[in-house]
Amino acid sequence: MLETALPQELGQWLGGLFEIGSTAGFRIRKELARKGSVKFYSLPYIKFQEQDEDKITRFKNLFELDGKNSHISTIIWAKAAELIALMAGFAPSRRDLIDAVLLWQVSDVQTRLAIAEEFGSSKRFFNGNYIQAQHYRHLVNLPSFVAGNLDGRAFFGTQFVCATDYDRAYPLIEIQSINRPLLEALHCRFDGNLSLPVPAGTTVSINGICCVTKRESVKLSLVGNDARRIVQFAEPYILLSKPQAQLLLAA
Repeated sequence: MLETALPQELGQWLGGLFEIGSTAGFRIRKELARKGSVKFYSLPYIKFQEQDEDKITRFKNLFELDGKNSHISTIIWAKAAELIALMAGFAPSRRDLIDAVLLWQVSDVQTRLAIAEEFGSSKRFFNGNYIQAQHYRHLVNLPSFVAGNLDGRAFFGTQFVCATDYDRAYPLIEIQSINRPLLEALHCRFDGNLSLPVPAGTTVSINGICCVTKRESVKLSLVGNDARRIVQFAEPYILLSKPQAQLLLAA
């Protein structure tokens, strides 16, 4: 449905995708000018992180994007400013970034460079200190926003529960993110269970490199009818996980 959606619906989906995960910001780049001088310029970028390379490809094809792929992410330069601007009003934790990009779009080269220098770190754009679940209460009532949450971080699976003489299978949705307020809002809207699988200060291995987490990672688990309800609510707008969503609903 989003292939023919209004810009507002695309913005809601992108807001859901980036609020649950992924990063965006500015990069300062340089190129050689005449007589060996160096010219600096700035560009907004978005980084979509995903273990499934097919989902990365679908994301890029959706917006006709080019970008460099690794095995878990792609960095997008072309159309990055346009896509970030679409999220205005639908990404509370990225408000500063969106405002900066909107200003960048109407500025000259030197002003754009100054904006990127001031807001160069993507960490600057996560306004996590003041964001609470109430900032998402209206957003989790938008199917396209919730579809972005599911496309961004949801695991679609099955949970087996032991019965008297057999194991019974239930559909399972798990969404893990450092954005606790968003998961709390989803929990309030769709029920399920919140847990803390990765507390802050935990040593984890990412691509073979050990590091210590700076923020807690929270998981929302929805089983059975709770899982079906959230997927049915968002399914018309799910783009990157459509096969998994349809399989879960058919089970």
